[in-house]
Amino acid sequence: MKKNTTLVGFLLLLLLLMTGCESSSKNDGSSHINFLWKMEDETVFSNVNCSLYKVTDTIYQCDYSWKLTPSLTPIDPDYPEVKIETTFSPARNPNTFAKWIVANRVFIDIYVSSESNLNSCFVYVWDEKAYFDPDIKNGWVDGVFYQGVFNNGWNRVVLPLTFRIKDLDASRPETYKIGFGFRHLAEGQEEFKQNGYPLNKVPIFLGGIGVF
Repeated sequence: MKKNTTLVGFLLLLLLLMTGCESSSKNDGSSHINFLWKMEDETVFSNVNCSLYKVTDTIYQCDYSWKLTPSLTPIDPDYPEVKIETTFSPARNPNTFAKWIVANRVFIDIYVSSESNLNSCFVYVWDEKAYFDPDIKNGWVDGVFYQGVFNNGWNRVVLPLTFRIKDLDASRPETYKIGFGFRHLAEGQEEFKQNGYPLNKVPIFLGGIGVF
């Protein structure tokens, strides 16, 4: 009888532990997730090779998403990727810089339809001060790239943050830009091979951007 009681108690404890692990692993906006943008204001970003609008008909964990529709022809054929870009300026994006420099990963919630040819995305940081410095003339800080399988529907793409991409000068957050790029990569297409190929004109939706 004592053995049975001990076994039942052990099983109940195991069940409680498993339940706790399951709930803590959900991406529900709880304490282990810090949203940088909950898609409330798309005007804080500039956009390249696409249009960008806030919508409510296709959403994920936030109240809004951004509908990103690629342009038919890239502005610069050598750089055909779709990009959105903003600054770490506290006036424009409060608290974003502080969350970024202590994070380990960034995530982007992306809705992809079966008609879209999106199969690669990336995050990057650019330093305007270094770019305009005559002794440096290079603003690139670092970037993290993803090329993999996108499922039809919502995808949470998680990218690890390198030391360089978050080792930024805290005295001048407004001089740094953060950007997200979306593109198509494929074998056998040489014209834009280094930087990818244009996306077809099928909208994708961004449902949230945050860090862990």
